[in-house]
Amino acid sequence: LEPGVSRIAVRARKPGVLGEVADIIREQGVDVFSVLSSPQKVSAYDRTLVFQLVIKDPSSVVRSLEEAGFEVSWLDSTVPSDEVAR
Repeated sequence: LEPGVSRIAVRARKPGVLGEVADIIREQGVDVFSVLSSPQKVSAYDRTLVFQLVIKDPSSVVRSLEEAGFEVSWLDSTVPSDEVAR
């Protein structure tokens, strides 16, 4: 990862989650560096969205997303990007 960039994973179980999560991140004043969508095998709407955020410590973003009812994980920056997609 780039310096000052962190990754979070958000479980998306319904349509529109990408926009909702992006709005919450924007409200925190954090820029999104990139987004990866990894489908689950359960249904078309069950996905994991991985956000690379331009922030060293995304704990305030994670907290805001959890308060909004999202299942969120702060991914270890040492995990190779090909592992995230699994």
